[in-house]
Formats: sequence, C-alpha cells, structure tokens
Amino acid sequence: MKKKDFVRYAMIVLLLFQSFLSTNCENSGADQKRDPHLFSLLASSSVTYVCADPQPTFASLNQQGAIVSSCGSCHSGGTINGGVDITSYSSVRSQTVSGNASMSVLYRVLLPGNIMSAYTTSALNQAVYCWIQGGSNP
Repeated sequence: MKKKDFVRYAMIVLLLFQSFLSTNCENSGADQKRDPHLFSLLASSSVTYVCADPQPTFASLNQQGAIVSSCGSCHSGGTINGGVDITSYSSVRSQTVSGNASMSVLYRVLLPGNIMSAYTTSALNQAVYCWIQGGSNP
C-alpha cells in the first residue's frame, strides 16, 4: 500500500472513529445532524490561507481568547466533549496531521458545513490551519 493511500485510509478510519466518540454540547442540537456532518466532513475540501508566521505555536492559537471563547464551553475544564481539551497541547495535537491541515480532523471539523463550523470564525480557522501547516508546534 502506498503511503498516500495509507494516510487517506487512516484518516477515514480516524474520522469515523472520532464521529462515534464525539459528543456535543447538550443544547447545540448537533447530535441530530451527526450523520450529515460526517458525510460533509469526509467529502469537504479545505480552504488555503496565507500564514504570516511559518511556525506558530500552540499558545498562538489562543491569542485574544479566540479558541477559549469559541470552543471552551464544550472542550475545556470539566467539559471535555469528544475527548478534546483545547487547553491541552497533547489533546489538540492528537487531532492533527502535522504539516497537513487538510488531513487533520481538528481543521476539517471547522470548515463550513461541518460539525463545528457554527462555533468558529474565519480568523480561528486560519489560526488552526497555520498552526497545523507550520508543524503543530507546542
């Protein structure tokens, strides 16, 4: 099996596994839409951003509180939905393919039409994209 095919297969398996483990905020209503979002996640293409910093750090993701305000109520503190704690580098890093945002669950769930797109902004998507493309540095 070629490396490219293996990575593609592994990402599909990871996405399917993630969809079964994911839980959403109780009032989000996303549970009722999980299957369409999974299909959209698997079929969607990524947006490419221009990154000012070639190797941003994990700390740079939360500049101006963007991640905590957008994601913190469901993914930090006592509420760690989907097994992703946005305050933990290792938790967030486990959702990425370093250097390849388009293959990273963390980035793809934020894209328009996907499961977390209602909770994000273009600026946050760009920050996540650039962090992953730059190597998912701590």
